[in-house]
Amino acid sequence: MSDPHETDATPTGAASAARDADLVEVIADFLDEGAEGLARADEILIAVEQGAAGDDDVHALFRVFHTIKGVAGFLELGDVVALAHATEALLNRVREGERALAGDTFQAVFEATGLLQRRLEALREAVDARADLAPDVELPALVARVEALIVAPAPAAPLVTGLAGEPGAAPAAWEPEPVSEPDAGARRLGAGLRETVRVDVERVDTMVEMIGELMIVQAMVVHSPEIAALGSVRLRNSVGQLTKLSRDLQEVAMRMRMVPVRGVFHKVARLTRELSRRSGKRVVLQVEGADAEVDRSMVERLEDPLVHLVRNAVDHGIESAAERRAAGKPEVATLRLSARHEGGTVALELTDDGRGLDRDRILERARERGLVPAGAELADRDVHELVFLPGFSTAREVTEISGRGVGLDVVKRAVEATRGRVSVSSEPGRGTTFRMVLPLTLAVIDGMLVSCGAERYVLPSLSVIESLRGVDVVRSTPAGRAEVATVRGETMPLLRLHRVLAVPGDALAWDDGHVVVIEGAGCRVAIAVDEVLSQQQLVIKALGNGLERNDLLSGAAILSDGRVGLILDADRLARLATTGVARPGATA
Repeated sequence: MSDPHETDATPTGAASAARDADLVEVIADFLDEGAEGLARADEILIAVEQGAAGDDDVHALFRVFHTIKGVAGFLELGDVVALAHATEALLNRVREGERALAGDTFQAVFEATGLLQRRLEALREAVDARADLAPDVELPALVARVEALIVAPAPAAPLVTGLAGEPGAAPAAWEPEPVSEPDAGARRLGAGLRETVRVDVERVDTMVEMIGELMIVQAMVVHSPEIAALGSVRLRNSVGQLTKLSRDLQEVAMRMRMVPVRGVFHKVARLTRELSRRSGKRVVLQVEGADAEVDRSMVERLEDPLVHLVRNAVDHGIESAAERRAAGKPEVATLRLSARHEGGTVALELTDDGRGLDRDRILERARERGLVPAGAELADRDVHELVFLPGFSTAREVTEISGRGVGLDVVKRAVEATRGRVSVSSEPGRGTTFRMVLPLTLAVIDGMLVSCGAERYVLPSLSVIESLRGVDVVRSTPAGRAEVATVRGETMPLLRLHRVLAVPGDALAWDDGHVVVIEGAGCRVAIAVDEVLSQQQLVIKALGNGLERNDLLSGAAILSDGRVGLILDADRLARLATTGVARPGATA
């Protein structure tokens, strides 16, 4: 085993790992187990900061670093060994009552956990790229800081202390409220032990795809005219049982891909603490619903939007301590991050108790940039939506945290790329809430099936507000402008789908057709179609050669009658209605 103080970041063992299948497998296990251990370490550190940790948690934290040190030594990862060994030794002093897990000690363990997470991710990338593991320039300095704390004298202290135990901490009355979900200890005691089996992700994905194909064939069989013409009660019962079993099988398969959002929430908690330190503003994060599960591919897409929202909240939304005192608020600001299932979607909300959005400043900046005509009055919702425009910012100065006006645009594009939607609400002096509604998975879509001529199209249910008969909609064509529709007193652009998609044949008479109101790209649009057929859950398929260049389509699905239904992109339809192009630089 390497010397624990050796910090060579390009060991020959790691460099040759990509070429040795057996060693690659060992590294893969090390990365998975290390990631799980460090995620558990983050849970413990959050509990420590909220004053909810006990002595057993510190022992568990010690074991995380001890385990990582042992396997990293076998793999000759000298820098990982050095940091894990030093942190382990520091935690041993905490276990023996010589130091408290607070102040500089807490900060050192917190930074060590984050840096080890970064090192493991770098190792994964190096193995995938068949490259050497590059050194981390921050690691030697952190090792030196931890080693200095190990030998530094300190009075005997409890193993752990919460925020109130740190120098300069807020009074106890301002400590964060307890999280509403059960704590980690309660989950461990109540859930019991479960037996698990490690399965290659590719195998799970292949199985889910095969079950998707099975669902398509099952629907085609059930809806075939030959089966419908049979009068056998026994056959109908058997077909019904087949349908139920197929749906149950699909549901179980999809749950195999589901993972809790806890990992992303832990990263947000770590980021919040770091931004609090850098900005000089005292901020705590309260988490609810971290056990809510979404498809693993969705979890990967959640991190960037949440990072941008947290940066924006700490930098722009939350006031300085002096401002908060003057406003009668506690100096410690609160961010609340929650997740919960709503039907076939997951809703995430990030709320701060800061100053709120400056409506007048937003409107002023929008008029300066020509986004809003002078003298035009907008509803609060429409003004708030302006913050999602590319490059839009009301910041008077650029800071190292944010302020260049790119964050919220990134959030909107990232959420829309998942077929979700994002909205914002705010109260002056009370705070701001960003709400993201996302599908549970990208493999299956809940859609509204509509007809246009002889073709069938799918509108994502997440984007559909309502559908109604054409006769119930007031339409008009202002001079020199495109057609508009008025629905329940609200005027919005009107698109006739057969014209947009150049579908052959004449559309139905207006009174016989339907209008579907969708929301996309921050606005509502009325889509005129021939008929609304049904609501269906469909397996998404990639578009073939040529079709992927059509900006108004996002995928395809096999319908129950065996025909192909093209999935329309609600955001690009909305952009086409408001700007005349499906997306910047693309023509309809």
